Amino acid sequence: MKKRLRRDNVILPKPKDMEQYIQKMLSALENADLSEYKDSMRPLIEKDIAETIGSLKKI
Repeated sequence: MKKRLRRDNVILPKPKDMEQYIQKMLSALENADLSEYKDSMRPLIEKDIAETIGSLKKI
């Protein structure tokens, strides 16, 4: 069984395993289809996506 890290009651994979998950999340965020959202919501969603991408790239 793989040893896992624990932070605030969230089980995280070991750091070396995290890279594959980070890449999948980045790809999903970068390719997100925002066309189903109202025009008024898009800037907020784009801002959240950009902030999340920035945070993931710092890991």
